[in-house]
Amino acid sequence: QGGVFLARYAIYLSTIAMSSPECAQQLCQDVVILRTAVWSLSSVGGEFCRQLAEGQLVTYLLTELVGLDDSRVHLSETLDLRMFLLTSATSILYNCARVQPIRPHFRHNEVSTLLMRHILDDDDVTIVRDVILTLAHISDNKDGSKIDTPSVREEVIQDFLATLVKSRKEISPEYSQKEMLLGLTYLAQNDENREKISKQKGVGLLERVL
Repeated sequence: QGGVFLARYAIYLSTIAMSSPECAQQLCQDVVILRTAVWSLSSVGGEFCRQLAEGQLVTYLLTELVGLDDSRVHLSETLDLRMFLLTSATSILYNCARVQPIRPHFRHNEVSTLLMRHILDDDDVTIVRDVILTLAHISDNKDGSKIDTPSVREEVIQDFLATLVKSRKEISPEYSQKEMLLGLTYLAQNDENREKISKQKGVGLLERVL
């Protein structure tokens, strides 16, 4: 149950750090060290991610993504911490969403999951990529429930196609060819995204891959 303990302690520490600018300054290093450990271990998936979900970390991080926007003033002097929290949160959620038994934890937080979409306007395409893949995994289930596919900017489509090309040449446990195809399939459910994929000559690439 080490993952449950880590999840609860990470929630405790992050909650205090976000309570005021003074706490953010004092606890910044501790938050980064602990969150980095959870982030790294979550990439292993499986049982550890299940324990993180049991420790309510998935629910907390979905809420934190919204809170980071609201706390922009509080964290104005610690902008690096805010970006770290955003990057690590979206990546941990993505790692957890890859584990089939955990997906109900996302679907039971439908409102919070939909609020993840405000991250899609972020300048960092890696963050956006993780959010899209998280939504794609949540939507990829056997009970027939789907999450509406949002329209994304062309830069995001370019990133997915470029990462797909890269995944054909390099073996990656994270952004594999299968992962990127899942993401593009999810994106293509939106009419505007399909037009952008076609405009970027993505149809031919997908045909070659498939």
